[in-house]
Amino acid sequence: PTCKLQQHPVTPTFAGAQVLILMRVATQLTALVGATAVLATDASAPTANLVAGECVTDYDEANGYDYFPEKFDNQFSEYFEITYMDTYKVITNTYSGQTVVAYQCGTPAPNITGADVDMLVEVPITKAAFTTTTYIPWIELLGERTTIKAYTSDFSYVTSACLNQLYDEGEAVSVASGWSYDNTALEALDVQVTFADSWSSTAYNALVVTAANEDSVLKTAEYVGLFAAMYNQEAKANEVIDAIEDRYSCVAHNAETRGHHDPKPRVLWVYYSEDSSGNGGWSVGSCPNYYCEVIGDAGGNMIEYNETGSVLLWSYYYYLSDDELLSRATMADYVIYQGNTEPV
Repeated sequence: PTCKLQQHPVTPTFAGAQVLILMRVATQLTALVGATAVLATDASAPTANLVAGECVTDYDEANGYDYFPEKFDNQFSEYFEITYMDTYKVITNTYSGQTVVAYQCGTPAPNITGADVDMLVEVPITKAAFTTTTYIPWIELLGERTTIKAYTSDFSYVTSACLNQLYDEGEAVSVASGWSYDNTALEALDVQVTFADSWSSTAYNALVVTAANEDSVLKTAEYVGLFAAMYNQEAKANEVIDAIEDRYSCVAHNAETRGHHDPKPRVLWVYYSEDSSGNGGWSVGSCPNYYCEVIGDAGGNMIEYNETGSVLLWSYYYYLSDDELLSRATMADYVIYQGNTEPV
């Protein structure tokens, strides 16, 4: 055990005692003033992002506060980037060419001159829509499921039990209009942001998400930060992507060190599509893409097919017929079917 030195009392003279008292008082006053200054600073300057629709109530430009102290740290994504200012953030996407300015509610809308801004939105948002079900996990991982007010297709495609419950209770609705979406309905719902794929870039208040155009797992996963920027949930997004990176690296390492096979199994990744006429065809995954990376890291070899099939869908794309697919499938040890319907 550590022993303390015993302090022997010393009887000071009267003058010496006064000096000691004054020194102690001065020290305490200095500490008190310093603590008061720290408390005043801590009480005013934001230390965390405002979330759940919370707005600034006492904005003063002269303070120069940073209202986004929690920022998303882009490390992987190739296409989107977030630039932070004190009261707003600029989201740019080099693939879609879109620029979105998101400013903290309770602060003035930024006067950005000479910039090609496609959308100006107050954050944190409280009402959102989405155009594809693959966006649901990002919103749910951020704890913002209840902000979803609309889906631009049929809810039969939704597999999230909790979101389906919101739909059953009337808290979220379908705004599908045939094969498209109803912008009038989105506007009537006061949707602040519609998280949209490239096909739906004209949706009401669309923020185009280009995750499907990235070519790796972590690049795609990092789009949680794009969603987070609309909710001021950057801190949570950093936690999410860090955890995903750790888990993926761990599993890939285990597969590499413990799961070697020679020769490597051949994997065919396929998807079945139908157009409005009922015609259907198959598409085969091509690299680079996230599933190529997943198959490679799992110890397999991806079978690619880059030739054009004979089935024309939507008068635009050619797909493989059943026979054309089967001729490639005979080379596969495994077939992974990516889809939510059983092809006839």
